[in-house]
Amino acid sequence: MAQITSGIRSILSHPAMYNFTQNFLGVRKARRVLTDEYFPKRKGLRVLDIGCGTAEILEFLPEDIHYVGFDASEEYIEQARQRFGHRGEFFADLVNSAHLDHLGKFDVVLAFGVLHHLDDPEAATLFRIADEALD
Repeated sequence: MAQITSGIRSILSHPAMYNFTQNFLGVRKARRVLTDEYFPKRKGLRVLDIGCGTAEILEFLPEDIHYVGFDASEEYIEQARQRFGHRGEFFADLVNSAHLDHLGKFDVVLAFGVLHHLDDPEAATLFRIADEALD
């Protein structure tokens, strides 16, 4: 996936501006609703987050989960590691089947706010990888 980081979008390359914009648009509330109403409530839940951004969803998830986040932005992943490094594994990379061979299966796969960045073949690949990742 070719990430567009030029022009007006360059401002969103900065993690603080990305988080500010997400919060301004109501994404923080959406994360809370998603985790409160749709996530399984059990210890040891394994969560794969494709396009995790700065991993702000971890603010709403219990401590006793196994979280793995992938994002193409090194800056976002660095911010995630700084804030949540003790809560999960973070990769500045695009997730693929080789990663899944190493990481195992997951109970939940997220791709929150990702699809609009993808063309049809990339979206099909994302769905295939998500399906492979689910236990």
